[in-house]
Amino acid sequence: MEYDVCVVGAGISGLMAANKLIDEGNKVLVLDAHNKVGGLSTSIVKGRFEFNYPSLGLYVGNDKFPYSINSLLDNDIEFVKSNDLFRVYSPKSDITLMANKAKAIELLSSLAPDANQSVLTFFDLAYECRDALNYIASKKSDIDMDFIKEEFNNFMRVASYSVSQVMDSLGLPIFVQEIINSYWMLYGSSETSISFVDYATNLVNAIEFGIKVPVNGSYGVALSLAERFLALGGEIKLNSEVVNIIVEDGCVNGIKLADGKIIYCNRLVVNSSLDVIYSKLIKPEDVPRDALKDINSREKGAKLFTVNLGLNRGIEELGIKNYMAFVYHSLDSDLEMEKMNEMGWRNICAVCPNVISPDASPEGTTILSLNTMFFSDAFEEYTDTNNYYRDLNEIAQRVIDTYQKFTKINVASFIEEIDIVSPVDVAASTNNIDGNAFGFRLKDYDNCLPRYLNRKNEKYIKGLEVCGGFDGDFYGYNSNLYAGYSAALEIEAGE
Repeated sequence: MEYDVCVVGAGISGLMAANKLIDEGNKVLVLDAHNKVGGLSTSIVKGRFEFNYPSLGLYVGNDKFPYSINSLLDNDIEFVKSNDLFRVYSPKSDITLMANKAKAIELLSSLAPDANQSVLTFFDLAYECRDALNYIASKKSDIDMDFIKEEFNNFMRVASYSVSQVMDSLGLPIFVQEIINSYWMLYGSSETSISFVDYATNLVNAIEFGIKVPVNGSYGVALSLAERFLALGGEIKLNSEVVNIIVEDGCVNGIKLADGKIIYCNRLVVNSSLDVIYSKLIKPEDVPRDALKDINSREKGAKLFTVNLGLNRGIEELGIKNYMAFVYHSLDSDLEMEKMNEMGWRNICAVCPNVISPDASPEGTTILSLNTMFFSDAFEEYTDTNNYYRDLNEIAQRVIDTYQKFTKINVASFIEEIDIVSPVDVAASTNNIDGNAFGFRLKDYDNCLPRYLNRKNEKYIKGLEVCGGFDGDFYGYNSNLYAGYSAALEIEAGE
């Protein structure tokens, strides 16, 4: 065969897989239907501003962790670090949580009488969960459950419980819980659905080691990965749409392109959703029944509506002080999740890269990305072709109004450029019919840890690995990178 491995999709997940595979000595071909690499990790230039698709998952930086995204990326990618983790605006709060363990504990302990001991217990438990995950990630398939039971007893006790269940048992005051839980929007699930292990581990990592942002944005990461891959002898073919994955006797045998060309290979990584793979790329008679059952049993995560603003004032004049801020109508995440089935309900994750990277836009200007998420078919009523652009502008205005109301920061008067990204744009880029870009929703017993431990039972076609937000293991933008790396490892293992 001409190539050892083919990678379909030149998004950051596919490019990460391609880099790992070529490092292992494989001859690798990357194909993409579009005319540039990056997938959703792209950028658009309007006037003086370059807007990147928001990498809301962020990059937690500590090289010693096996699952650390920061440790997987090449040193040529330049990052800047944020001193604060996030700010929370709601009708009853305006609180900034610092990316500093001691300061975070001090703040959380001050939010309610006698909260200090329960806050310390929360951190101790979160660190034990982190140590347990480090062990699991380092051992891969050779996991000693007896060792876990002995060394990480508390981890075993909470592994199947949600954030709210564990926090209630720790005696954390409700308001303290609400602030700790404010990170929930990045997971697309409320505290009664998210696994405590997943949430607490990622939160304390972000608090202890801080969040890092690529200086050149998410598209810069994609370009860097592509350049490194090509320098090592890899091959990328753009404008090369794959229309069929050829499967014979339950094994990958090749791919067919839109121009009719067939490339034979028996190891394939696909950077796409499971829906696209099993309903569009593989013939129905070759799709295992169990694969369809698993896909249909999972609930898709949030859709994203983004309003990118290019403002002709600097952050000091505007009064923007935080890289990331959440705007919530209330701090009850269950209530907010229910309301997010309505397009008119606007919780916001606001990201301002200028706070930690002054060169993100020209001097005296600011880029502000306002991201609102929703579920179900709430956006469907806005897809009428005749009124689509009018409706986009109306939604964007409501998002801006909500941000201004809660933060008391005037941005509307200083808008020089605006760029709107809707689920329709995501659908056009990814072929996901509903424009979902963030993977399957973490919920109840379908959280990260059980997905990770069960992934070997979900291999239905030999030689095929899936990466990207819908690989089935994790959730969110940054997990794309780990998913690509993990897919390459599985291909190499031949399992």
